[in-house]
Amino acid sequence: MKTSLLPILVCPSCRGSLALRADRREAEEVLDGELSCRCGRGFPVRAGVPIFVPESYVRSFSFQWHIQKTDSSNEALSAGVKRRFLRAVDRDAGQFSGRRVLDAGCGRGVLLRLLVDHGAECIGIDMSDGIEIAASRVQGTALGHAVRCDILEPPFPDGSFDAIFSLGVLHHTRDCRGAVLRLARLLRPGGELIIWVYSAYGRYRNACSDFLRRLTTRMPPRLLYLLCHLAVPLQTLQEIPVLGLPFRLIPIAGEGPWRWVVLGTFDWYSPRFQSKHTFPEVFRWFEEAGLEGIRVHDWGIAVSGRAPLQVSGPVAAAATTGPPKA
Repeated sequence: MKTSLLPILVCPSCRGSLALRADRREAEEVLDGELSCRCGRGFPVRAGVPIFVPESYVRSFSFQWHIQKTDSSNEALSAGVKRRFLRAVDRDAGQFSGRRVLDAGCGRGVLLRLLVDHGAECIGIDMSDGIEIAASRVQGTALGHAVRCDILEPPFPDGSFDAIFSLGVLHHTRDCRGAVLRLARLLRPGGELIIWVYSAYGRYRNACSDFLRRLTTRMPPRLLYLLCHLAVPLQTLQEIPVLGLPFRLIPIAGEGPWRWVVLGTFDWYSPRFQSKHTFPEVFRWFEEAGLEGIRVHDWGIAVSGRAPLQVSGPVAAAATTGPPKA
């Protein structure tokens, strides 16, 4: 944890300021220590990561991130997917230079590092052990931070960020709508929220998926991971004209090398929470949050919107200090 992150952090319970005790540090980075609040709560800092919540329903993601950590072939592919998403929503990483950005559900921190490399001060948050990998990506950089916390209870003041990304994450929270509304409050006036969530379109395929998930979410992660290797031949069957149609009812996620197909399918069938949504539903959430200029984008259910410059209603918040806007 960089000491420059401290002014941005607040207690998620009482919203009070935090004090930092450094037990082990390297230059401006605290590797071990504790954050404490006047309300009596304390939050450990371990391996450079401030921890505001223990691991709970994200055990499958923690298993997944450790599996991916050992596969270096994922790195270029992951970065390529993030760049393609940015293009799909008419953005590029360079647009965020000099701005403070939140990557809500950063996983291994691929987007986090991409934005930092283009000059953004970026904070990645996640509940899983993937945050440890994300922290290692930005260790030694001046602008990258990693925090383990709950998206629904973020340890940041309202009005802290110029932009917030959440790609393929909010549908795995216990309250997707609530997460959107909570993230919107973190935007500065004129700041933008860009999310991507799972699609509710495809009635029969989703019904098949929901039935299978009744079984897969109860499996030990390692057993499910082994079974997900069946997705590779199943994907081949799905591509057969006409004869492959019945097999297409079984969702197979991931693209590219076979390992991505296995991991993508594991990502689909393992999480405890998984919700699916339509464009009108997500559009209404953005309107409820008081966002303007709402747009839908051609990447699953991807939606963006901006906090009004004249702030009122749900997004009302005082802007905090941060890097100058570009």
